[in-house]
Amino acid sequence: DEDAARLIAEGRADAAVVGVGATSLRVRAELWAALGRAGTPRPALIHPRATVSPSCRIGAGSVVFPGCVLGADVEVGDNVVLYSGVIAEHGTRVGDHAYCSPGVVLSGAVVVERGAFLGSGAVVLPGLVVGTGGIVAAGAVVTADVPPGRTVLGVPAREAASA
Repeated sequence: DEDAARLIAEGRADAAVVGVGATSLRVRAELWAALGRAGTPRPALIHPRATVSPSCRIGAGSVVFPGCVLGADVEVGDNVVLYSGVIAEHGTRVGDHAYCSPGVVLSGAVVVERGAFLGSGAVVLPGLVVGTGGIVAAGAVVTADVPPGRTVLGVPAREAASA
């Protein structure tokens, strides 16, 4: 984390991508911002075994893993992680700093807002919204919008009980 600016200044690196995973989405966003303040280029990384429509737009610093399928007119924000096997169909929007775990299915015209987290195998039905900072548990099937900052789980997904 601390080395990126130094390595670039020393001419030993041309760019950086945040490598922090889902354990701390807040830290991912903070590192992203720090790299930007340092003037560090943050390219998108797209695995050659991902299928990406020519009309898809992928933001800076986002990572698209193998087996992902990004359909027509999909828009991926900055510093997004689309892990292996994510499917995002036509017209889907994924906001900055969002994280989609392996096997997530965004069924079309879905909106995943800034900083949302979707667990492995989660499915979001067409036209729905996962609000800012929302969390969708692994295996959940989202059949209604997820309010910002809320956690849903189950089939069909329901809001998690407060602790």
